[in-house]
Amino acid sequence: MKVTTELLEQGLSRNGALNARQVNALGENITVSGWRWRLSGKEITGLQKKRFLELKDAHLPTIQPRFAGFE
Repeated sequence: MKVTTELLEQGLSRNGALNARQVNALGENITVSGWRWRLSGKEITGLQKKRFLELKDAHLPTIQPRFAGFE
């Protein structure tokens, strides 16, 4: 399967970004300029796609209820 804009959008965090571990799961380095361009159309495995989507929001803290005792 190929990396598409839709796949990258599916992986966006609730803050609207990808994290370095996600990009690494697709075989690119986020610190090297042009990673998004190199990913476009790149062939990846189903396992890479699964891992990429599993890492969505992994870099963000867990959201705690505002009033923990009143759920």
